[in-house]
Amino acid sequence: MADPTRAFANAKFFGGRQADKRDPERLRLFAEHLEDGEQVAFVLPCRNSTLLLTDRRLLDLKPQLVSHGAWNVMNFSGFAVSADIPLGTASAVHRKPVPLGPGGKIVGGELLEITAQGKTFTFVTEPDGPNLSPDDVSQFLAALTAS
Repeated sequence: MADPTRAFANAKFFGGRQADKRDPERLRLFAEHLEDGEQVAFVLPCRNSTLLLTDRRLLDLKPQLVSHGAWNVMNFSGFAVSADIPLGTASAVHRKPVPLGPGGKIVGGELLEITAQGKTFTFVTEPDGPNLSPDDVSQFLAALTAS
């Protein structure tokens, strides 16, 4: 496990609330999935997951909920790695706006399709807002494909 303070020292956080970006407990939970010495460059919130782009790989971390008690109450128990894509293996990256929701509702965000090692991974970014712009997503994808 990497030291969260060092692993996220130069990380750029996109989206989300300002107060949550460098929450020590959140960073500790993310760092559980990093190797010693691994450095995070970008953190991009997506629907139902968070993408970490490090100096070695792209990680898709999904929150884990466990059923607790007779009333089926769900408790957060950390994050699990849903995708682990080594840098330099992405052969194609496509992005497009998220289609309209039911009733023509604008749901925002972008659909990202990353092809690596013969598989296509699909992610949906959070809607654009004061802390996340299309330029941020462009910067994230440029860093992914530059390696």
